[in-house]
Amino acid sequence: VAQLCITRHRSDSPFQHLPTAISLQRRELYAASKISAPMFSQTDPSSLEYSAEPMNSFGKYVYDEVVDTKAKASKNKAEVPFSKAEARKIMGLEEGCDDKTMIKGAYRKLSMKMHPDKFGWGLQTPEEKEVTDQAYADMKRAYETLISGMANKNADGKIISSWYESLGGKERTDFQRIRRLMPLVDAQAAVEGVDETTPGGFRCAIAGIDPETASHFVLRNENSVRTNV
Repeated sequence: VAQLCITRHRSDSPFQHLPTAISLQRRELYAASKISAPMFSQTDPSSLEYSAEPMNSFGKYVYDEVVDTKAKASKNKAEVPFSKAEARKIMGLEEGCDDKTMIKGAYRKLSMKMHPDKFGWGLQTPEEKEVTDQAYADMKRAYETLISGMANKNADGKIISSWYESLGGKERTDFQRIRRLMPLVDAQAAVEGVDETTPGGFRCAIAGIDPETASHFVLRNENSVRTNV
């Protein structure tokens, strides 16, 4: 819901200052989240959980996969959310299937079969290419409909990661969950008198995210509830 900008000493690790920076900026982060997604106005700030990742990771595994794919599909067809039943039919799954392994297996199989690159350059007419591109986009959207809201759980049924965290799979290694924040006074004391010119010091600020971009993720979660059957 926001961009956290950190300048650090070149000898410090990229993630070293995240807990302190978020502890310093949590009020600003909450304010930015309400602008990006007004639904956060109804959320108790103390109930929020925090995570972060570099912009290149967000772009590759989140923006390109969710936002850019949706924008490309919308150029060809007005996008109406699939129901779970419609999505299962497109994916070739049995009625009522909610097995994550089977859904991912069907997605991998269809991706190999339907990917536009499989047809090669110049082997299709423009009309045929438009049809195959749309079919591939619909298949990806059907997969996203089925997988959205399906949190990863351990053997005891305890949620260990959210839908958002699951994006990108094992390749998305730079996603960081911030499990413990510092009291504001302690965070302020940790940076007092130091900046990015000193090892261990840093400066940070918050920049908002376009509400239209944030809305993709908010609507995705809402649609996963509304289209649960």
